[in-house]
Amino acid sequence: MKFIRSVFRGFLRLMSWIISLISRGFRLVFRPIAYAAKKPSFWLWAITGFFLLVLGLLDLELAKHSSKIFGSDWLEWNWGWAAFFAQVLYILFSFRIVGPTEVGAKLFFGKPIQELSSGLTFAPLGIMSVTKETRLVIEEQYPDDPENVWKGDQNQMPAGKMPPIRVTHAQPAEPSDDPINRRMTTEVSIIVRYRIRGFIQFLTTIGSVKEARRQIRDIVVATVREELARKTPAQTLAEWGNINGILRAAIEKLVGVTASNGTSSWGVDVENVRMEEVDLGRTVNEGLRNVPRADLDKKVTVTTAEGESEKRRLEGIGSATALQVLLEAKSIGYAKIAEALKLDKGSLILQVETAREAMEKSKYSLVAGSAGMADIFNIVAAIQGILPRLKPEEEK
Repeated sequence: MKFIRSVFRGFLRLMSWIISLISRGFRLVFRPIAYAAKKPSFWLWAITGFFLLVLGLLDLELAKHSSKIFGSDWLEWNWGWAAFFAQVLYILFSFRIVGPTEVGAKLFFGKPIQELSSGLTFAPLGIMSVTKETRLVIEEQYPDDPENVWKGDQNQMPAGKMPPIRVTHAQPAEPSDDPINRRMTTEVSIIVRYRIRGFIQFLTTIGSVKEARRQIRDIVVATVREELARKTPAQTLAEWGNINGILRAAIEKLVGVTASNGTSSWGVDVENVRMEEVDLGRTVNEGLRNVPRADLDKKVTVTTAEGESEKRRLEGIGSATALQVLLEAKSIGYAKIAEALKLDKGSLILQVETAREAMEKSKYSLVAGSAGMADIFNIVAAIQGILPRLKPEEEK
């Protein structure tokens, strides 16, 4: 009896040890499975594997059956092989390619379950699909690319065109000579550059690049109109960098960027935001372009006028000196001067009197180009040269 009890106790211990070992084995094997079962991808592959297993068993069963083609004894159709080749084609068509410049997501009946990087991926046809978008930086210009912006009458705007972003600026606090420091309406162009970082997050939050563009455009238009309405065009140009910062902050708030970790609820990174252009209009731009030339013409006009004034002043001084010479010649005597110059006395008197009368009538302001001026100054110069010799000794 003792022997039997000892054997029975040993058997119980052995069974307890085996059960414990089996239990540990089950925990070791099924714990990862239970953990993986919490993920959609696990169930996806489990269902796919089960589906392929069923198809394989079906192929084996169908392989037992054949059909004659057109009633021929030597040409048969094996249903097992037909199903196998159909399944091979199905698997081949279920592979998708994500390009090197793309980011993708695998959708299980429309629900995003896995983000994809570049390469080959398997997505069972009819069960899953793959959607893709560029992984490169996306650059958007608002309101649109220049060739798509309609600046004419909005009632006649063609389909596919966008109206410009028009902003009415503020009135300056004080009067200014600056031609653009005044109230006017301008057209603004904004460029936004961003990159998709979390594609599934982007899909579930915003949906598409088209929708992202629409929402960003709305916030850009509202922000730029609000900010520039407080500034004149001159102040806008002076504060260009600050306005870019305000626009970026507004867009980062829209896409849900948090200051703590810099992540975005849209799944995007905002790379850059800037004003590309503030269009003052063709008339104003042409006027500003001509301002430097107008300033130069103004300086030339002032310089010319000042030179002409100085010229006339000097010519007036010269005319007064000439008149004095002619008066001295009269007091000395035309006969002595005619003899010294070896001229006819009558001819000399005529020339001197004509010159003196002309200068007196012109009030000493003969100018270059006046009729007879060259002749007058020639005779004056000749007389002035001999006067020192003809003056009496007491006057020298």
